Amino acid sequence: MALKPGEKAVDFSAMAWFPQEEKEGNFHLKDYRGKKVVLLFYPGDFTPVCTAEMCDFQDNIGAFRNVGVDVVGISVDPIAKHKEFAKKYQLNFPLVSDDSREIGKQYGVIGPLGRSHRRAIFLIDEEGNVLWSKVEATALFRTGAQKVLEIIEKTNNENH
Repeated sequence: MALKPGEKAVDFSAMAWFPQEEKEGNFHLKDYRGKKVVLLFYPGDFTPVCTAEMCDFQDNIGAFRNVGVDVVGISVDPIAKHKEFAKKYQLNFPLVSDDSREIGKQYGVIGPLGRSHRRAIFLIDEEGNVLWSKVEATALFRTGAQKVLEIIEKTNNENH
C-alpha cells in the first residue's frame, strides 16, 4: 500500500546522480528537511513515457524552484544509466538509484512484477510528511508538472 497524505515520508539514503554537480554521491531525504520536495518514482530511464515525464518536470524546474520545491527522480536504474539519461535530456535534478527496490517497497510503489517502480509522485512537506500523493494505475498514465505545481499552490494557500 502506497504512503498516503498525512503519513510520515520514509527517510532513505541511496546513491544518486547529481547533474548540477556532475557527480554521483549519497542522497539523503533527511537533508531536505525544511523544504518541500517532489519525489518522482518512475519505471525506467529512456522509456518513452518516463522520458516525457522527466523532460516535463525539467521544463518546469524553474517554477518548482521559484516556489521552494526540489524535484528528485527515483527509479531502479543504475547510476551509469541515470548519468547518460540526465546528460541526453539535460535533466537538472537528482536521480536516485533504487537498484535494491527497498525505497520503492517502503513507499508502496513496486510494480506488479517486482522489477520496477510504478509511476508515482509524492509531495513531501518541510517536516517530512506526505502532503499529496498519486500512484498511477498504469505506467502509460502520468501526472504533468503543471498539475503538481497547481497542487503545490493549493497546499501553500491552505497552510497560510
